Amino acid sequence: MIRMQYSDAAASALEILSRCLSLPESECRVARLRGTPSWDSFAHVEVVVEVEERFGVHLTTEQIEGVNNFDTLVDLLQDI
Repeated sequence: MIRMQYSDAAASALEILSRCLSLPESECRVARLRGTPSWDSFAHVEVVVEVEERFGVHLTTEQIEGVNNFDTLVDLLQDI
């Protein structure tokens, strides 16, 4: 398995969060599931669907629940 480089994972995470949360990329690095008004349950589902469709994976419940900020999304992307 080839692990995605941090810079590629971070760029993908910024794109995904920016689109799903309707935020400029500059704000996505500090966005949090509990603390960013636009990151509600619907946006969280959009993030999950975007990851699954873009990378052709099926995320586990643990992975879905673990994505709660930019860093955890980057970690996830590096692990898939």
